Amino acid sequence: MSLRLLSALFLCLLTGLAGAVPLRLCQDVRGHLPLEGPDGTGVLDRLLREAAREAGIELQVYAAPVARCREEMRAGLADAYPLAPFSAELTGYMIYPEKQGQPDAARALLTTRVVAVRRLHGPQQWDGKHFSQLDGPVLAMAGTLTPGAVARAHGLPFDNAAPSVEQNLEKLLAGRGSLFLVVEPHVLPFMARPQFAGKLEIIDKPVVEQRMYIALTRRFYARYPQQAEHFWAAAARLAHGPQYREALAEALRASRND
Repeated sequence: MSLRLLSALFLCLLTGLAGAVPLRLCQDVRGHLPLEGPDGTGVLDRLLREAAREAGIELQVYAAPVARCREEMRAGLADAYPLAPFSAELTGYMIYPEKQGQPDAARALLTTRVVAVRRLHGPQQWDGKHFSQLDGPVLAMAGTLTPGAVARAHGLPFDNAAPSVEQNLEKLLAGRGSLFLVVEPHVLPFMARPQFAGKLEIIDKPVVEQRMYIALTRRFYARYPQQAEHFWAAAARLAHGPQYREALAEALRASRND
């Protein structure tokens, strides 16, 4: 019997005796199918439930605006956020799976692209290094971190007042922004909708490619380090397995054709 299997059996025995460890997971209230859904039907939702069972964790999932999720993690009211890019500015109270003091790429759940959406045949350009021919602020959803960091790094005016993908796409069509920076799987389901189809396009070059992790609070990790490590490991193993990859690919194909 392998050491890994023995460790898993021992942890199951401990958690079976002591009861599952509760983990309050704050999820973005907007939902982002096919990854996350308000009814728990997203591909990631199913993966997290399975990983939690393996780790002896009882998931207590609730939804809130993403900025509030961060504040509730800071305040100790939430323990985890399910799909977070690494952010050095949050490491005072958040922890990511690590290897030699750096985020462990092998335990990322997936890699996503932040893309730039423009009006169809618009002049706005992104060549992989520089933006050009912008005619207004860069748009982003309220609470998201990466688009704001990109805008600041390039000295661009920035508008993150609108909370949803749909509202930002409407602002873009109305000429109230030059580009919309957004995680690609979040925007794909909207691109074929009647009000947007044939009117918008995604610039080919991604703005950023970022690995996405389960972020935990340092408080939770300090109290339950074994369960936290097991949760990260189980989630990564499932994420990299064929069942999850095929389910995600199928969900993304379906979203493009909605």
